[in-house]
Amino acid sequence: FVKDPELVNFLEPYARKIAHFSEYGVGGILFISLFSTYNWTDKRKMLTSIALGAWYATMDEIHQLMVPGRSGAFKDVYIDTLGVATGVVGMMIIIKIFEMRKNKKEIKV
Repeated sequence: FVKDPELVNFLEPYARKIAHFSEYGVGGILFISLFSTYNWTDKRKMLTSIALGAWYATMDEIHQLMVPGRSGAFKDVYIDTLGVATGVVGMMIIIKIFEMRKNKKEIKV
């Protein structure tokens, strides 16, 4: 979309970070959706989801340290974990809204 090489070089790192944040956000949505099928407290569901996302982000960066030409950075683990947490919290809000609407309908019946 952009033909100016200087602009591409400037924007590329930000685009990559946003992409990683988004990918891990989807992971957070999937984790909390999975754990919402269990009879756990909301706190346990959320903490487990975020912890697994952080673990996966850490393992991904460790793996990158072993690949020639790649590097791992703690900053990337932080960004990825923040993406997971955002996905988890966002999906948890959506789940709670649906639960409240369902409970309202059950009371009316």
